[in-house]
Amino acid sequence: MRACGALVFLSLGLVACQTTMPMEEAKRVTVVFGGAKFVPPPRTIEDITAVLDQYEPKRRQASKDRALVEQGPPTTRDRHELAVFFQLRGGAARRLGMVSQHLSDLRTAAAYAEGDTAGRYKNRGDEIMILADLARAEGSSGNLLNAVQVSERILARIPANRPGSIIGAYSKLALAQLALGDIPAARQTLADAQRVRMAATNPLFQHKWTADVESIQAEVSFAEGKLADAEKAIRRALTSWDLDQPFNKAREQNVNVIAASAASQLQVRDSYARTPSS
Repeated sequence: MRACGALVFLSLGLVACQTTMPMEEAKRVTVVFGGAKFVPPPRTIEDITAVLDQYEPKRRQASKDRALVEQGPPTTRDRHELAVFFQLRGGAARRLGMVSQHLSDLRTAAAYAEGDTAGRYKNRGDEIMILADLARAEGSSGNLLNAVQVSERILARIPANRPGSIIGAYSKLALAQLALGDIPAARQTLADAQRVRMAATNPLFQHKWTADVESIQAEVSFAEGKLADAEKAIRRALTSWDLDQPFNKAREQNVNVIAASAASQLQVRDSYARTPSS
């Protein structure tokens, strides 16, 4: 009899679970259990596709990245062109999570870009920017000694008129040194970064560079066990990042102007190339 009662109870429960709950009751249950405003689920295929469309740009980028990582290098001896190719293919490999190819392509790009520190359009083929990406990749892959060596290579080659890149190299070097347990070396790297920051005067980057140096200070203080000092440095870095926001927008606008100018120059050059000579 108990078994029959249990079966009846389970049957009733199943029936109850399959019963459609009225919308008003669903809203009341939501209020009781969650306290949040009731938001009904998408009701049409258009609602669902609208959500999926938000991810379309990422799908397009992933498709382009997959096509790029499968490409072979161009048949040229132009070192700059080869450096750009391996730099871009390495970036595509990074976005796809292909760590080995990411490292391999960046190392090859760095070899082709050796001595090219002209600061080209969008930093393509620029040795310093390629090495900066390589130092970050080596460090995140656990190749800490390689990260130190690449950072030191940057500092040995970088022109003095690029303080932002110098501070960035010091940042990567300090992180690698701390990961290796060499706190005294990281402390010296911090002092070098602070010296560069004090000498740099570009108003468009002043707050960004301060934030970068304060971030190094926070990491060093934390490694030394000086937690209060680390917290203060983090707060100063966050304040500087907030102050940098309008300057960051100005830098983006400047990049867009440069990009438009470069595109216009290329268009003019191509038009001259297509014009038949008399």
